[in-house]
Amino acid sequence: MIKTGKLRLTLKKEQIKRAAEKYHFSEEDRKELEKWAVYMEKVMEQGASWWIWEEEAGKERIPKKWQESSEGLENRQVLAAVITLGKGVDELQEECHAKEDYSGSYQVECLAGEYLLEAYELFQHICENEYGRRVKQFLFCGTENFPLEDMKKALAFFEEEKIPVTCNDYSVLSPRKSVVFLAVLGKDKEDKCGHICDSCQLANCPNRVKKEEKKPLPYGYKRILEKRGNEISKRGS
Repeated sequence: MIKTGKLRLTLKKEQIKRAAEKYHFSEEDRKELEKWAVYMEKVMEQGASWWIWEEEAGKERIPKKWQESSEGLENRQVLAAVITLGKGVDELQEECHAKEDYSGSYQVECLAGEYLLEAYELFQHICENEYGRRVKQFLFCGTENFPLEDMKKALAFFEEEKIPVTCNDYSVLSPRKSVVFLAVLGKDKEDKCGHICDSCQLANCPNRVKKEEKKPLPYGYKRILEKRGNEISKRGS
């Protein structure tokens, strides 16, 4: 059985401020982030969506190997799921690249990560509404037991729905800001993970965060933001 719906994603100014600090943006850049957030929320109105596939008696089942990372969570209901921010976010970044606005592209990239975190929190509420329980553990495609090579097999669960999320032979998803994962449900509403990264097995994930942790800048983007900072300083002098 497949369930689906739209995601209504928003970031408050305080969340954008925290994101600016996490990604080393200046006060001037934070104002730009707020503008990009308005654009992104508009394009995500149509594209941001979720899908859940749940096992039915006598039909195809989620491979046990994929679930081996859920240690201590045996005999729990496991769902296959897909979340996407939609193709509009990809198109925004492509427009930035066409204009050689790499700073803008990086800002969209950073905000996309924050919107995905919001999507995971909304997914918790969706599971609570649909199943009366929240997610105890997220198992993302890309781990030893649930390798990237199995991405197409996971997406095959959703074939009858013809969802607008696909992957190529190299397991690259389209739209790019999409995720495929398993959701292990808790025993009740209170049995849940505290934060998406708390239960994730992708130790080397570039978006993995700890409390109050600042993200290191990729070298190319660091140069871009340094150059932008110098330009702003010259205008102010």
